[in-house]
Amino acid sequence: MQHVATHKIQFDPADHLDAALTASGADGIYLYRVTRSNTSLALLSFRGLAPGARQSSYVLPDEVIRVDTGAWQDARLKHFSEFVENQFDSGISIPFAAGVLNAGWLASNGFGHEQEAALLNLQAPLENFLLKAELQKVTERLAVRKHIERAKGIIQARNGWTEEEAYLHLRRLSRQTRTPMGEIARSMIASGGT
Repeated sequence: MQHVATHKIQFDPADHLDAALTASGADGIYLYRVTRSNTSLALLSFRGLAPGARQSSYVLPDEVIRVDTGAWQDARLKHFSEFVENQFDSGISIPFAAGVLNAGWLASNGFGHEQEAALLNLQAPLENFLLKAELQKVTERLAVRKHIERAKGIIQARNGWTEEEAYLHLRRLSRQTRTPMGEIARSMIASGGT
């Protein structure tokens, strides 16, 4: 039996957000990731003032957005609840392929070149973290599918059933026991199909 090794990601974005909050003097820092459906942004982590309750619709800026005054009223930032609900007067939104990093200040002109540089330096490690996390999820889903396929093969051979009948049997077991199909499949493979 072949096992897929899964490694937990060592990078914790919270540590970097804490450091960025201190270095930038921001009142709040927010990390969003693009959802799997690619239709919205999901808040992954934040530091400082709470972001608000609503989820952001998918608005990934093409370039860095800097607002020195009136950030909470800026049309480009209206989809991010932290700017509106905290009434940040100045803010920055830094996009990257897998997400966006936002920072807000209650005061006008809350950031300068040094603060912006501190936030821009997070772009590469955060991008790397989000992409590795997504790769890990995809790898785990593929491993589960392989186990399910193998378990279906065991059921087909043991009972003389079609692939669909074997799948429906696994699904029924999953529902009856309230156990994910992948776990049932792994148990079946580990026990040699009994």
